[in-house]
Amino acid sequence: MAAGFRVQSGSSCVIQQGAHAVLCPRRHSVRKHQYFSDPQQLLDLMAELTEQNLCLIPHSTRVDETLQELKQTIDATWKKMIKDDEKLTLQVNDMEERIRNETERATLLKKKVELHDSLKTQDQDILLDALGAKVTEVHRRCVDSRLTNLSTLEKLSSVEYRMTVVLELIENIPEEELETLRMIKDNERKARQREEQLRLEMERKIEMMKKCFRKSQGESKKLTGRRLMPRCIPLGQKVKVSDEDNVPNEEELHAFLFTSEDS
Repeated sequence: MAAGFRVQSGSSCVIQQGAHAVLCPRRHSVRKHQYFSDPQQLLDLMAELTEQNLCLIPHSTRVDETLQELKQTIDATWKKMIKDDEKLTLQVNDMEERIRNETERATLLKKKVELHDSLKTQDQDILLDALGAKVTEVHRRCVDSRLTNLSTLEKLSSVEYRMTVVLELIENIPEEELETLRMIKDNERKARQREEQLRLEMERKIEMMKKCFRKSQGESKKLTGRRLMPRCIPLGQKVKVSDEDNVPNEEELHAFLFTSEDS
């Protein structure tokens, strides 16, 4: 049997038996630190922790309530912001639409003003031409019948001068002759009015005769449709016809005639 030997080191020992060596751990004791020397300390610590937890529960509840209120406030503010944003968007769209309408209206009014100005210029030119033609006609009849190269203002000045001369001549005419001339002019004016009335009356009669002639030459219109009937037709009283013979017989007639005489 092989001999064995034992070698010790700091924390373990080696036992040699023959060709094999066995490592054996060295036993030593570990002392743990004690936190509590008395069980009452543990109870006191548990009571203190329980009291702290009870104090933290209302605080946590208040924090939760504050958080809920804050969430509600944030939600309400967010909804209000969304509504305000929608209102502002609608107002902006409405304002843009009104701006577009006003711009189109301004453009249309500008075109109308330009057209009116152009037409006004054309109308003024037409009126000036018509006025020039009338002044030329008056100048030809009252001042000089010959063709002249005078402008419209020069012709108008000549007409005014001619009128001034005529008015001076009228003022120098005696009152009797002036009254006679007025009567002659009034008679001529009344004669023209009578002729005009007769002409209008004749035209009216001719027009009436033409209408009557066209009406007589036209085809007679046939009435179509249902015949108009009154709403209700009065019913006549029916006479009841009796089948009995009301003529008295001979005996009744004889009794009626002779009985009254006998009595």
